[in-house]
Amino acid sequence: MGFVDRGGGRESKGASLRKSKKNPGAAAARAKTEAKASHPSTKVYAVAPPFSSDDVMDCGVAILSRKFDADRDRLLDRARTDAKCIAIMTWCGEVERQEALSQYCSENPGRAFCAIGVHPDNVDRTNKKAHQGWVETTESIACDSSCIAILTGLDLTRELATHFSQELLMLELFKCAARLKLPVVAHLHNDAQTIERFIDWYNSNLSEVSASTVLFHNAAQLVVCFPAFGDFLEVTTTAVAIISSGGLFDDRLGDFKTALLRIPKERFVVGSNSPWDTPQNIDDEYVRGLPNEPANYSYVVRALAESMSIDAGQLSDLVRTTIANTLFKVVEHHDVESAAPRDSDSSSEDSDDGDANEVVTVQQDAAEELLIPVAANGTSFYSCVKCRSHSFSETALVTHRSDARKVTFKPSKLRSANDGCASTLFLLVRRGSVAGGVGVIVADDVVTCAGCGGKMGSVADDAPCPCGAVMDGTTARIIASRVELIRSDVDDANLLALAQQEREKQENASSSESDESDPAKRKDKKLNVKANNRSNMSHYRNKNWAPGLLSATEGLRTQANSSVETSKVASKRKKGRRGPVSDDDE
Repeated sequence: MGFVDRGGGRESKGASLRKSKKNPGAAAARAKTEAKASHPSTKVYAVAPPFSSDDVMDCGVAILSRKFDADRDRLLDRARTDAKCIAIMTWCGEVERQEALSQYCSENPGRAFCAIGVHPDNVDRTNKKAHQGWVETTESIACDSSCIAILTGLDLTRELATHFSQELLMLELFKCAARLKLPVVAHLHNDAQTIERFIDWYNSNLSEVSASTVLFHNAAQLVVCFPAFGDFLEVTTTAVAIISSGGLFDDRLGDFKTALLRIPKERFVVGSNSPWDTPQNIDDEYVRGLPNEPANYSYVVRALAESMSIDAGQLSDLVRTTIANTLFKVVEHHDVESAAPRDSDSSSEDSDDGDANEVVTVQQDAAEELLIPVAANGTSFYSCVKCRSHSFSETALVTHRSDARKVTFKPSKLRSANDGCASTLFLLVRRGSVAGGVGVIVADDVVTCAGCGGKMGSVADDAPCPCGAVMDGTTARIIASRVELIRSDVDDANLLALAQQEREKQENASSSESDESDPAKRKDKKLNVKANNRSNMSHYRNKNWAPGLLSATEGLRTQANSSVETSKVASKRKKGRRGPVSDDDE
């Protein structure tokens, strides 16, 4: 009959069996049965494989491609035997398979390493809300020792609605690489618009992206498509080119040779780009038509060496040095004193040895910053809620007089206005100095924590209080939720008393909210609308009444009754009862 086969299930309106957790074949149901892999909470850096004088590493393999499904387990063995390729760096363009890629590399330690991230082909105009989750998953998986780079890219040939999302996601992945101290593998589409836009984007975000080394996939083809990209590679010291045989055996061989010569020899690595771009200098004609694999790495190096007019062994030595300095670089961890969180105990001990008015500084322009001196010991102070470092003393706070409050609220809103004073703290600021505290920096009229760099407030002249009052002079307006009061003279008994006061304050606030004595808060009960309400024509059910038609309705009822009596008389006469009709019959 042409009906859709629902497979035995009923698909309700507004739902889908493919997304239902009750459908055994749905992805949502399979995700519950799959065991989630555990990843370390901090980054574990990979150890470089033991390279000998002839060993190499393939830096461009899509190991999870369907073309490798038949003999994926034997690829690494053939690569070691045929090309002395002892390790590979692999990547996957599907964001859903990043966990599987990491799992494969973990099962082959020391032989397979991966670049985890999001390829630009995954970005769609409908999945922008999922990008933050992708970045978090990438950072979690990248903590494994098998991950040596972060994958990202840009493709402006796709629909216009994805361009901004691609750039925003690429920036987040660059920040993720900077946090993990890993290089970035960038896949740029081979068109002039994408390459030109990436150069402009990179230069505009130089402060956030320059910390990571960038390896450009198929960099020689990018130079052939957009010659200005060669200048970008020359001037950008953190840029490394991944060279493959793609474009080496086509009609543009002359342009490809010119592009190779523009790339600095000490800043490029070689990848086979498997399973694509099979080298056409292989002796066996049948093998040339097969998918590419790491076992053909030696043919790629041989073709590149001939194009660059250098020895293949010399080229391999340059590539090994670049791999060691880029992908397996030893990360040195420096303890930055200004960025490290400090607890209250260590801060107190440090302050005992030094002056009570010691100044905490960070690396900024001294002419544009205002510093807050350390408060004396034994006083209560406010600490940053993020790093728990000292911010300023309680005695440094300033407030306004009660008669200075400018009440501009309705009587029902006066309670919330009084509570607004507690949501903001004020510190007196003089140009060149700030009233006592510790670990707070005022620069460009912005108050930041010296421990973690988090924003705590702003500086303004005649700053307004939430209650409506105006603070005289120049003050630092601190958001109360960004700091926490640490009392130096609180014991267990006082702490319990403070907790009881807070509990009573919360109970009073909740009871006052439910109080109906305030006429401004009381709401009238909604009247029940009757089914035949004559004041609302859209709610009555008995449609035997209408405005102005009451007399007409009564007349119709009388006429109907008379017709019924007439029909009764006619039915009796048909039964043979002749003569006049008596009163009883009526």
